Amino acid sequence: MLLAIVPTIAHVIYNFLLKYVNSATISMSVLFEPKGATILAAILLGETVVGLQIAGGFFVLLGVFLFLLQQRKAAANESYRANNIE
Repeated sequence: MLLAIVPTIAHVIYNFLLKYVNSATISMSVLFEPKGATILAAILLGETVVGLQIAGGFFVLLGVFLFLLQQRKAAANESYRANNIE
């Protein structure tokens, strides 16, 4: 039952966020799902997390951070251009 309810709620949230956030940003946020699953498995199931998993998670988070930083700069540049054209 939870396997049907939880993913459905996640998709509803993603569709709701499309009204407020860029679709590329939403698609990049999907990369957080494996990190959350790893953390929950470690906490709830007592799974051990090895160094390569931590390093991989770090690089994924770094990539998402760099992407979001680039998106913010692009939005600021577009806003600047729009204000200077008028």
